[in-house]
Amino acid sequence: MDRSPCILSFQEPHELGRVIAFCGNAPVGRIYPLGDGRATWALDLTDDRGTARSVQAAQDALSEAFGRWLSTARLGQT
Repeated sequence: MDRSPCILSFQEPHELGRVIAFCGNAPVGRIYPLGDGRATWALDLTDDRGTARSVQAAQDALSEAFGRWLSTARLGQT
């Protein structure tokens, strides 16, 4: 069975600029631009969240948190 890691992708489906992070077809996180260049982000799989200097920085932070979650989740596999 192939256990390839999920690739995180970002989609901006709303006119207000909310960005949704997907693992395949499953939404796993979100980013909300604050209007002053900064953005808040949250990984829905954990309590990881924060504020970043830009949407791109928020995507990077969310990707890093998702990577940590993937690593942790694989520790319990046999």
